[in-house]
Amino acid sequence: MPTQEVLTWSHTRQLWEAAKTEARTILEKVAKDGGKPLYYSELSSKIFSITFQPDGHDFHGLLGQLSEESDAEGKGMISALVVRKENDRPGKGFFTLAKELKRDISDPEKCWSDELKRVYAAFS
Repeated sequence: MPTQEVLTWSHTRQLWEAAKTEARTILEKVAKDGGKPLYYSELSSKIFSITFQPDGHDFHGLLGQLSEESDAEGKGMISALVVRKENDRPGKGFFTLAKELKRDISDPEKCWSDELKRVYAAFS
């Protein structure tokens, strides 16, 4: 009997990892270039392994995983480089994860600004 593949947000591991690699490459380039953050819709449209909706739970899960991984490498939360069109700021999930990663979120603007500085410095 064939074994059933474990899925991540209903995507195969192979596709999920490919999408993460695409997103990581794009965000690292933004950080290296010192570019302005991307909108969720901009980033999601540049990932081809999986078609993501900019407000999809799977897409936000992918960003969370990328931030956890980059933070564990000492490079900060790379998803600080992804913002909402409405206000040019990260979504609420960014701050939820920031709190889980022991960031001070009492002043969300400072939290995000500090994280951007950390990410840009890590990739410059």
